[in-house]
Amino acid sequence: MAGQAVSPVPNDFALNETPAPAGLFGPGSRETGRAVLASSFGNFMEMFDFVVFGLLARQISGNFFPGHDGSLSLLAALSTYGVGFLTRPLGGMILGSYGDRHGRRATLILTSGLMAITTACIALIPPYSRIGIFAPVLLISCRLIQGIAAGGEWGGAAVFLVEHAPVERRGLFGSLQQLGVGAGNIMGASIIALLSFALSPLQMEQWGWRIPFALGFALFPLGLYVRSRVCETPVYTSSLAEGASEISPLSTLFRTHRAALLRGFGASALCIVASQTTNIFLPAFATSSLSMAGAPVFLSSMLAALVFSLGIPFAGAASDKFGRQPVVLTGAIALILLLPFALYRLYLTPSFGTLITTQMIFAACLTCLSGPLCAYLCEIFTTDIRLSGLSTSYSLAVTLFGGLTPSVDLFLTQKLHSLLAVMVAVGIASLLTIISMLSVRNRHPRSFGRTSGEQGKKDT
Repeated sequence: MAGQAVSPVPNDFALNETPAPAGLFGPGSRETGRAVLASSFGNFMEMFDFVVFGLLARQISGNFFPGHDGSLSLLAALSTYGVGFLTRPLGGMILGSYGDRHGRRATLILTSGLMAITTACIALIPPYSRIGIFAPVLLISCRLIQGIAAGGEWGGAAVFLVEHAPVERRGLFGSLQQLGVGAGNIMGASIIALLSFALSPLQMEQWGWRIPFALGFALFPLGLYVRSRVCETPVYTSSLAEGASEISPLSTLFRTHRAALLRGFGASALCIVASQTTNIFLPAFATSSLSMAGAPVFLSSMLAALVFSLGIPFAGAASDKFGRQPVVLTGAIALILLLPFALYRLYLTPSFGTLITTQMIFAACLTCLSGPLCAYLCEIFTTDIRLSGLSTSYSLAVTLFGGLTPSVDLFLTQKLHSLLAVMVAVGIASLLTIISMLSVRNRHPRSFGRTSGEQGKKDT
């Protein structure tokens, strides 16, 4: 606009000349509450299922990958866990493009249905001793479908909630989406901890591990009800009314938003590595390699998830006040400085105290890394390709770092008799995240771009 100063914004950090119409649903309104609940529910289900699978990796390995070497069976189960991440980019692109063309709400309903069906199937698959090779084949198939659903779920929920948010509170609202992640962690770890106290190891191995998956499926009708009653986002509705939609969002994304894709990929890297390490690798490593009892390990995971859930809204709100960069960089630098000492103590003197100290460090740093992430990823893409861009960049990072981190860390740790592999993975991811955050000069993007043609416009 003539007469306005040009903000230091990268060309692909597209902004609109008017604020997003978030006032349509002001803070505290009934519609805002529904949006928070609808977006968080799917992430709750996704994380609940993924955490349960990771925490029960030893029991699952005995049922689907029996063998004389328990370490190899566990590695096979963790690899099956990682298989679900291979199809996430495919889901991110397909469901992201679907959401940009048909709406955020429709995408959320579709992804929650896919997650529910596959969760129920996992609970019902007979073990290897009954149906042979078909048992692991069916399990892997379910994980692949879950990966497709998860590829669209996280991005769909993030965009849905942030597009409902007032401009000045996008960080806070985006962080609320992550409450579903924290709640899924807490619920999964809590149920498994209770089952570990109530059932014998043999009962857990034979049938107890199926209970959390069955409970996850039982929650699906509630999620479907909530998501079917919430309205489409005002930003997307306004964009459609103005004719600002893309026939081929993916084509536009890869043609004109490559830099934003790389930023989104890098910004997500450390958050994913840290989450997978503390939620999946550390519990599996503590029970298998450090010979710690299951109940205290699950209790430590539950407490760490609680700290994460309580802290993440404060990190999101802080990013609204101080900017996305300072909050994320604080978490990254703190993790680099504190983690080596915690891992060293855990390996030398494995105990509940050293394990919970290590997981608490991860949890505290994760609040800073995750709190601003949803808002940041939404702000680097325009409305017409936002869901495609966010889902693709995040899913690619999850596939590379999330799926491989637990199994690779476990394999290298067992071979090297050291936790050096964990520190290397965190170091590489930290470098990518720091570079990605520093590459953006604009710390306080104030409004959304509607179309890719608005790139480089001035910010009001």
